[in-house]
Amino acid sequence: SSDGNTYRISEQDLGSKPNVTDNGQEIVYIGADSRMHYVFVDYSGAEPVYNDFVLESTPQWSYAAFSKDGSKLAAVRNVDENILFVYDFVSERWQEFELFNPSYTEGIATGEVRYADVLEWDYSGEFIMYDAFNNLFSNDGRDISFWDIGFIKVWDKQRNDFTDGSDIQKLFTALDEGISVGNPSFSKNSPYIIAFDYIDDSGNYLVAANLESGDANII
Repeated sequence: SSDGNTYRISEQDLGSKPNVTDNGQEIVYIGADSRMHYVFVDYSGAEPVYNDFVLESTPQWSYAAFSKDGSKLAAVRNVDENILFVYDFVSERWQEFELFNPSYTEGIATGEVRYADVLEWDYSGEFIMYDAFNNLFSNDGRDISFWDIGFIKVWDKQRNDFTDGSDIQKLFTALDEGISVGNPSFSKNSPYIIAFDYIDDSGNYLVAANLESGDANII
């Protein structure tokens, strides 16, 4: 605020990081009560006014994110499932998408997606970037768990409708055992620069990557 004070915009404690539309007017977050909360910010006065509502009252959510223009919403529930929910505010429809690990060798399975966590829409409003917890069994029968980052196309702008969810790509087509990546976020100034956490036996690193060139470096 102009007087330098910090104001609490909601009485609800956070259960997930708030997600804000590009114009800064709409905020969605999951509260400590596992409900989906919505804040509309009115900037017409001398100081912003924060109007807080419950957007979806079922206590089942773990993360939610608006598309950049606020026309769509993506969310995942706080249960062990590989389902992503997307809502289109224009058509007032929900669509469910099954998350899977694409095989880059025909006929070869690459392990199961257990559940997704962090979600973020790309700037086109067609793709959602997410991190997911996975399980697979090695050739010697060991149960291996890891986090990775995927991109799913959920909206087709030409058709102005949901996709069938079959277009899923991974940031890395294969990760060595003991390595996880997660908590991805797009740059504010570029549609193809992202940052994410890289975790291995030596520690946790913040990495920036260029999706067009494939270059990646530790920050």
